Amino acid sequence: MTPEDQGTAPTAPLDPAGQARRRLPANFGAIFWGLLVTAFAVVVGATTLSPRLRIDPVLWVTGGLLTAGVALVVIGILAAVRRAG
Repeated sequence: MTPEDQGTAPTAPLDPAGQARRRLPANFGAIFWGLLVTAFAVVVGATTLSPRLRIDPVLWVTGGLLTAGVALVVIGILAAVRRAG
């Protein structure tokens, strides 16, 4: 029986010698959501540690959504202009 018959055919190595690894560009979605979650964690931590600091959660969520919406629209426009030019 050969390895091909068993479904375990040998494959080429992932990074052959002499070939440089290609770096992938940063994923915008991962960066955006990471910053949003980090900002939320900072606000929660600050309100927990400082009893005098009070932040209205509805106002914070509304501001965050407005900021995110504006950022997505601006980035979409910049991407369209970059593709067209």
